[in-house]
Amino acid sequence: MRAGLLTVTLHLPGVRSLKEKRSIVKPLIAQITALGPAIGVAEVADHDELDRVTLRIVHVSNDVRRSESVLGKIEGRLARGPRFALEESEREIL
Repeated sequence: MRAGLLTVTLHLPGVRSLKEKRSIVKPLIAQITALGPAIGVAEVADHDELDRVTLRIVHVSNDVRRSESVLGKIEGRLARGPRFALEESEREIL
């Protein structure tokens, strides 16, 4: 069993409150986890910053190519987000 990790930092322009940040981040996490049972998401940094969030996404599989493909698709979707901008991303396989 292998785990593919994708760590992304998203910029949330115009966010002025924690409530507004949560209104973007919570549905985003739900959308990502709904993509499959082998996917997990956690907010791992930038908890106190209103205009930024760092998420770590994991995909567990026996096939490294499958994890790379799934994480690549997720990264592509995040790059086209309507309410946020992808600032930084890093992929790794454990």
